[in-house]
Amino acid sequence: MRAVRELIADPARWMPGASEDGKLAYAGKQTGAGMQRVQVGSEEATHYSLLGGILLEMQRRNVVTTATGRTEFLDREIPDAIRKVAAGSAPGAGQGVAADATDRRLMSVSHAQCLQVLDVLEREYAAKDAAQADSPALRELRGANLDELLARAAKDEAISSAELVRAVHRELSEINRRLSELEKRGGGPQAADSSS
Repeated sequence: MRAVRELIADPARWMPGASEDGKLAYAGKQTGAGMQRVQVGSEEATHYSLLGGILLEMQRRNVVTTATGRTEFLDREIPDAIRKVAAGSAPGAGQGVAADATDRRLMSVSHAQCLQVLDVLEREYAAKDAAQADSPALRELRGANLDELLARAAKDEAISSAELVRAVHRELSEINRRLSELEKRGGGPQAADSSS
């Protein structure tokens, strides 16, 4: 969501998700005659719609069409988030497209609404992550921390590879959580370096 936001945050690089001829629009380039549609991954692309930005980021991350969750995300989660924003149920959402709008009308939301949709999706994923963080499976996966394993290793105690993998996973998850918090506050990796 953050990568898509960076891509379309500037209204000068954003384009509506539906063109005047009624077709969905993903990416375009500015020409003397107006906006010309181009492929999402095209080097000529200068403008992206909400869905175009999402598709570009999926392409950059090699998320294949058959990936688990991709269809659910594109066909249900994004339209649901657009409906929430359009219906005014998201914080700061304005009036807009009715909840029973067609896909073309859903993609006709304004630039400000597109940014609100990204907010909604990010909050929903953060809530899911928080709910899963304390699941029994993850508690088992977390196991001992790396410091505990190092103390055991110093005493020449046996450490299984599964324990080591769990401890490394736990440390990486904590690093990821801290980086996410810094990014939300606008700190980025530079702030992480200065705070270490």
